Amino acid sequence: MRLIQRLWPDHDLDARGLFEGRFRDLLTHFTVVSATDGNHGKGLAAAAQTLGCHCVIVLHANVSVEREEANATYDAEIVRITGNYDESVEEAARLASLNGGHVVSDTSYDGYEDIPRDVMQGYGTIAAEIIEHSDSQPDQPAYTHLFLQGGVGGLAAGLASYLWEFHGEHRPRFVIVEPQQADCLYRSALAGRAARATGSVDSVMAGLACGETSPLAWKFLQPCVDDFMTISDDDAVNAMRIPAAGSDTDTPIVAGESGVAGLAGLIVLLQEQQLARQVSLDTHPAYCSSILKARPRPRPQPIRNWSGVRRIRPRSPTGLARQSDSLSELPLAVIASAMTAFIALDDNDGSRWRESSSPSVELQDTNQSGIALKRSIRSVALLFAHQRYRPGYQIGACIH
Repeated sequence: MRLIQRLWPDHDLDARGLFEGRFRDLLTHFTVVSATDGNHGKGLAAAAQTLGCHCVIVLHANVSVEREEANATYDAEIVRITGNYDESVEEAARLASLNGGHVVSDTSYDGYEDIPRDVMQGYGTIAAEIIEHSDSQPDQPAYTHLFLQGGVGGLAAGLASYLWEFHGEHRPRFVIVEPQQADCLYRSALAGRAARATGSVDSVMAGLACGETSPLAWKFLQPCVDDFMTISDDDAVNAMRIPAAGSDTDTPIVAGESGVAGLAGLIVLLQEQQLARQVSLDTHPAYCSSILKARPRPRPQPIRNWSGVRRIRPRSPTGLARQSDSLSELPLAVIASAMTAFIALDDNDGSRWRESSSPSVELQDTNQSGIALKRSIRSVALLFAHQRYRPGYQIGACIH
């Protein structure tokens, strides 16, 4: 919508009029193009159909037929390629240039940042609705940990920057989770700059199978993310069974491999005591143990193939991005978006947060200035499904 308003500044195009279809004649020959793993393209196709413009979606080889059909439902023209996500991004740019279309992507590259910034601001709406739903206050966040899917970094940057700006020094701890073979954000943390993945990028987590970090997203992630970690495809598949199984008091939720990456990352950390301690998840061991017991089928052996957790000590000009020493005094909770399993505990045992001295965690100071997204749109819907799991233990899910 912002793209259209920028292209026709003299037509007095307002959001209500666009969504009511009053400018469909103007947009008849207007085309938007994007590469996608599923959700972004579906949202773009739905908006294009509503506004009355043409939409071309480029899908890579690992995108499922179901996701293709979901995009086609909104009259999008589907283009399939045999390569990976990064190649689909290149193909989308080529098609747009060749046919006079406009790329609408959530990943940035040289000379292309305005639209990805708009998309990231839209992702921030998820964080706004989480705050509203949980009744979080600036100095009292409802959650202690935020597990975010990696990908190119746009979604993570949109949510983390919003929560950082809202909570300041009281913000949750941010943990990025991505596939082992598509670890571009993890590699970026090691390099201290936007970098590429070192693996094959082929993963069942198709929505996260990205080989190159979005430079714009990295500007937000580097100063505020505390930990970066990777998981295996098996970790994701096993995590899918937890929300799908449901229980007598918890509604089953069908979530994809990419959607449960945050939950899978949580389970990996909880299965390794040293890792749990490094990210301050050991302050409520009884509750953390109950999360592992919720798995419908145990793993045959402990997870040992984790690629590691990297801690960055963020610093902003005002010092508001430092990890709060009183982290464990908050109710323990875990958020993982886009399909989010979060646990809110009423217990407050007063135990103190402590930092692991393990040599396996690399520490790095960064003096890069903190950047906060400007927010002016609320365009992403968030669905919460809440069920009371047991006294003092509330589990829910949010899907975007």
